[in-house]
Amino acid sequence: MADTSHRADAGAMRAARGALEGAAAGVTEVASHVGVADFGRGHGAAFAAYSQGFEVLSEALRAYAGQLTEFGGAVEAAAGRYGSVDEEHADRMRRTGDR
Repeated sequence: MADTSHRADAGAMRAARGALEGAAAGVTEVASHVGVADFGRGHGAAFAAYSQGFEVLSEALRAYAGQLTEFGGAVEAAAGRYGSVDEEHADRMRRTGDR
């Protein structure tokens, strides 16, 4: 019968934290390379709305990156707790076997 119980792997959790923080690291500066001239002479007036919308999107991306970093810290803390509990259980099993 296959083991279908829940398992926690502290190493995998720590790797996930690294991936989360790596994804967040690239979002420190979000900039548009589109300028008013790219809108053309007939549509230049629309650039202000584009620019404002892009700034709102940039703020959302920075907030998301912050949440990824925060979640990565929570995953690291959980990995530490799982690792500690696993070590306690392994130690208890060793001591039980020594009797």
